[in-house]
Amino acid sequence: MMTLATAIWLGCVLTGDYAVAQKRSLKARLLGTWTFVSSNAKLSDGSPSWGDNPKGLFTFTENGYFTWQVFRSDRPKFVANSRLQGTPDENKAVVQGSLAYFGTYSVREGDNTIIFRVLGSTYPNSLGGGAKTNYHQPYDG
Repeated sequence: MMTLATAIWLGCVLTGDYAVAQKRSLKARLLGTWTFVSSNAKLSDGSPSWGDNPKGLFTFTENGYFTWQVFRSDRPKFVANSRLQGTPDENKAVVQGSLAYFGTYSVREGDNTIIFRVLGSTYPNSLGGGAKTNYHQPYDG
């Protein structure tokens, strides 16, 4: 799961004045919507996990919620034009080409750490108790 968190941070960009942002708290710097632009995550064959032109957003709210979604831009459209009537190959492409999470987050300002608690996800294995629920990611931006 740390790989996921690292890929999230490497693939997100927040606009704004960097020098001014450094004077604000980490939580204040996170607030808003980040655009997913790239990832260093690779598939077993060495190709990029999210393709050449991934699309996604990561949003942090003032009241401690986050949402993140990322999609491969090369996912095929469903021939039946219905998400409920996808073929096995179409459904596989969707599952392997998209990921979405939402939940709560907290910030430890002292060590620039963000703690994510996943409440819902398109990948059910990320739900549950213990370490699988909380992701700790140092922030150095």
